[in-house]
Amino acid sequence: MALYAEDAVKHEPLGVASHHGLDAIREFDIQSAATGFSVTRHSPITVSNHFSAVQVRVQFEGVPDFLATDLFEFDEHGKITSLSVLIDIEARA
Repeated sequence: MALYAEDAVKHEPLGVASHHGLDAIREFDIQSAATGFSVTRHSPITVSNHFSAVQVRVQFEGVPDFLATDLFEFDEHGKITSLSVLIDIEARA
């Protein structure tokens, strides 16, 4: 949680759910961790100005692996102000 700005927002998945502020992000992450999924980096990390993106491989037991792209925006202090997760269940790792 120390990586996030106080007023950060996490869109996971983008267009479906948004979590505003540290408390909401923490609660979402706790619930997500309980599902037992794992994530590994699939592509190089791309950085441009205050943004970075990385494609990750997501694994859930009983579900075919799929890819997601995590898009981060950072403030002038290097804190995450926005994290958007774009899920592509058709993309196979």
